[in-house]
Formats: sequence, C-alpha cells, structure tokens
Amino acid sequence: MKVLDGMFFGTIMLPAALASKLAFLGEYGVEFGKVLSAVGATLYTPVWLVFGFILTLLFKNSLQQINSLRISAFSVCFSAILFIAAVLSMNKISEFLYFNF
Repeated sequence: MKVLDGMFFGTIMLPAALASKLAFLGEYGVEFGKVLSAVGATLYTPVWLVFGFILTLLFKNSLQQINSLRISAFSVCFSAILFIAAVLSMNKISEFLYFNF
C-alpha cells in the first residue's frame, strides 16, 4: 500500500519558475521548488532521460523483434542446456531477502 500511495497520492513538485503563474495550485498540495532534488536526481538525470528516449526510438520493440525471430538448432540446444542447469540448481537453499517496502 505504501508503494501505491507514493505513486498516486504523493507530492506533486513543479519548477520554481512556474510558481508565479500557477500559484493557485498550492491550495491543492502542489509544491514549487527544485524538481531534480525532490527525486534525488543529479544534473546527469536529464541527459540519461534523453539518452533512454533516443534508444527507445532507435531500437525495435518486442513485437518487431518477435516477428523477425528465427529459431535455429543452436538456440534450441542452448536454451535446453540453460533450462536443465536451472532445474538442477533448484535444490540449493538460498537465503530469502526481504525488502521493507
């Protein structure tokens, strides 16, 4: 519930430059300030966002990739070996890590 609360009912932060034009939004819980510091971002965050946006435009999406998929004997054998290795390693006991959300 904490995650959903943060996603939908958290604070809305707008740049301080918009405070004079949109001051009426302050009554509804909108805050004005440094947007990047509110999310713990650095100056490189916008660069990474632009980089990620360019990557999404340049590369194929999953439907395009599945249409051009060609299954070879090598990929079938490789997948079978990985599957067998995964099943055989399931008998090992691993520690459960709990993240307190």
